[in-house]
Amino acid sequence: NEDGYKTYLKNNFSENDLWICSFNTQFTKNNQWKFWQYSHKGKIIGAEGYIDYNVFNGSVDQWNEYID
Repeated sequence: NEDGYKTYLKNNFSENDLWICSFNTQFTKNNQWKFWQYSHKGKIIGAEGYIDYNVFNGSVDQWNEYID
């Protein structure tokens, strides 16, 4: 979460991609993250219960490059 990021990760591990869980939209103004979990109460047809909602910070081309 955002508090854990500030306490343990900020200014460390810069060579690794960051996947942050934060329900505070102000966090997204920091472009150092690669993935952002913005909710853990999503719903989708075919899944029981809640799911996490995440977003990738990049373009479609960057996504395709990332997963290759």
